Amino acid sequence: MQVYRTTFFPTATTASAARAIVVSSGEERTGVNVALRPVAAFRVSGWLVNPDGTAPPPTAFRLIGDAGRDVGDDGFEAANGVSDASGRFLVVGVPPGNYVLKTTKVRFGLEARRGEQTYWAEQRVAVGDKDVEDLTIALRPTFRLEGRVEFRDASGQVIRTNAPQLRVVYFQAAFGDLPPFGIEGVAETFATVALPGQYVLNARSAVAGWYVQSVTLDGKDITDRPFDLQTDVTSLVVTYTDKHPTVSGTVKDARGETSTTAAVLVFPADPARWSGYGTDSRTVTSIQVTRVGAYKFESLPAGDHFLVAVDGAETDTWTDPQNLEKLARQATRVTLTASESKTVDLTLKVVR
Repeated sequence: MQVYRTTFFPTATTASAARAIVVSSGEERTGVNVALRPVAAFRVSGWLVNPDGTAPPPTAFRLIGDAGRDVGDDGFEAANGVSDASGRFLVVGVPPGNYVLKTTKVRFGLEARRGEQTYWAEQRVAVGDKDVEDLTIALRPTFRLEGRVEFRDASGQVIRTNAPQLRVVYFQAAFGDLPPFGIEGVAETFATVALPGQYVLNARSAVAGWYVQSVTLDGKDITDRPFDLQTDVTSLVVTYTDKHPTVSGTVKDARGETSTTAAVLVFPADPARWSGYGTDSRTVTSIQVTRVGAYKFESLPAGDHFLVAVDGAETDTWTDPQNLEKLARQATRVTLTASESKTVDLTLKVVR
């Protein structure tokens, strides 16, 4: 059997080795040809096995190679398969290369609520110049994530609140493309299970006036920061407070006139926090100005932030760390305390 590898322009087998295609506004490009070459392909077979040696129920998996590196797994699998009732699996048409065999299930909330044990697998597989047979892929238990929430008043004292007030605690992959997952209707405690990886815990309150003050793990502050899940975690604490900083102001253009099209961007002053914050961050975010050129951020955490106003049409890729470096050179630095409100008027910037 012969197959075509996943190929990026013009002949690269990984995204990092591909040649970029630069297109200017109004420009048409032709001759963007991708050269495909057939290569020999082989079979990969074996068994999926539970930790106790029994066969799992039919389990779907993906075989992911270097083509998925840097661009995510979805759509770049060399093969997909499902084990049978005995745990046996077989996939065909796999070109030579180094792969990772992963089970496909990434959400385990329903099983966690039922108290059922859940399993996952992630194992490297090398394909050379012949079939790979009799692999044994050991499934491993998922890890538990447990914690509690607490509310503190302006004096810092823990207070009791009605259970339905807190709506959801959820986890986002700090890197990669795993979908977010979480628990709704959280009262005082929460629990779920997850695959290993780096996550950021986010939380929301349904009651106006309460904001996330901190998230800790084993007493260490991980607020808006990733933590590495490699074993059970049972000591997460989400603390809410009725104190929160706000930043507001207006935006004017270079002529001193009010801008009604600007977007105000905010991001941490610490470059180490320009990545690894998931897909829904309160520390790297933006807001469109109102019709009178005003803006207001109400959920920023205490700390040092950069603020910069740019044309709203220029915000597609602003969160890229390389672009943040350019933005930081023209941004206004703001330091916020837990209960401070600041007014910061901005001038529209053209970032190059």
